[in-house]
Amino acid sequence: MRLVKPFLILATVLVAAPALGAGLSKEEALNAFSSECAQCAAYFGLSHRCFVSSGQLQGDDKASIVESLKFFYELQYATGKAVGMSDKAIEGRFGLALDSINNDMDNDCVNISVIKKSMGSSAKLSRKIRISSSSCS
Repeated sequence: MRLVKPFLILATVLVAAPALGAGLSKEEALNAFSSECAQCAAYFGLSHRCFVSSGQLQGDDKASIVESLKFFYELQYATGKAVGMSDKAIEGRFGLALDSINNDMDNDCVNISVIKKSMGSSAKLSRKIRISSSSCS
């Protein structure tokens, strides 16, 4: 959580600047960013379920997925709160993201390649940004 506040400030600046140029308000940009973070958290949550819980990943790889899940969940919560969302709405957004990704996989981890192809690059990029700022794979 200690990294979320500095990252939230950085995210606000990085998201708000291009968004304002595109005609979005700061709140709209942060809301969209919160939604993207919810998608990344859901991606890492399902990766955890499919790979870590089954014993396929251990050690540093397991820790990396758990850390990424926690980071994006906390970041989507913080940015959701910043735009005035209730706890229930933030949880609902995360639940919708999980449901959507689970449906894309037909509720079966054997189909995880579907989300790896569609979300892996953005989650990997987001994770690289998180790692570089702290020192959707």
